[in-house]
Amino acid sequence: MGPHLPTLSRAQLEILLDALDPRLDGFGQGDSCLDDASAFLARLSFNDLSAEIDLAALMQWLSAWRDSGGTRATLSLAVEALLAQQLQHEDLQGTELVWSGPDWGAGARMRDQSVLIQQLVEQAEQRLLITTYAFYKGPFVARLFEQIKACMDKKPQLKVRLVCNIARRRGDGSLPEALVAHFREKTWNKLWQSKPDGISPDVYYDPRSVQLDAVAVCHVKAVVSDNQLLVTSANITDAAQLHNFELGVRMTSKLHSDATWQHFDQLIGQGMLTPLIEKSTDNC
Repeated sequence: MGPHLPTLSRAQLEILLDALDPRLDGFGQGDSCLDDASAFLARLSFNDLSAEIDLAALMQWLSAWRDSGGTRATLSLAVEALLAQQLQHEDLQGTELVWSGPDWGAGARMRDQSVLIQQLVEQAEQRLLITTYAFYKGPFVARLFEQIKACMDKKPQLKVRLVCNIARRRGDGSLPEALVAHFREKTWNKLWQSKPDGISPDVYYDPRSVQLDAVAVCHVKAVVSDNQLLVTSANITDAAQLHNFELGVRMTSKLHSDATWQHFDQLIGQGMLTPLIEKSTDNC
């Protein structure tokens, strides 16, 4: 394989791979998407990326691929192999930047955070921890919670914990227990909508945040999925995941994942985080 295609970012390779999908014929049937490399790349919004990639060399590479007998199908396999190499390299490096916010096009080098979070949920086999300052029901959050439910159904060994903040609005004089009850009934129950089998994650909150003189809140935004850790500025809300400017770092690190999980485990064990719903011993 020539030297120019591997210089594409992971995001660019994923765009290229989608365009080569034989089920998507927006570029014509069969191998016609390779007949005019310039038009093909222009339709992928690659034509304004001279600062990111050498377009002329890339067009020449694609033309040479076609002329040497390469097809849409074999190019798709080659791109898949390059993506696999990048994934392996990222795992060795242990870190990856992810973002939320406006997408400025095919040259973007950071992955979509909302997609990553869904992947982390799907990949979790033993443990899943999601912490957030806020979550509200919206299309993305509703889908995410349905995905968590499905994973818990398929993987009975999966331990799922959610840690959130229960906000006390300025001037709200409600007793702490009333504030918690209101959050449980008006926010959590609408978000989760428990199934008849009663499957639900363990949900915790910081009791300091509901005190009448509250001066502290749970502001951590993170995800632990087995040995992967995401630390992010984004809450689990549609606004944060799909619209706001937010930045996160994914780490493939058993050390850091264990440390984060165990830190919250200790907070729970010491009573510094309180369960939103007390579960009977039989359901633990």
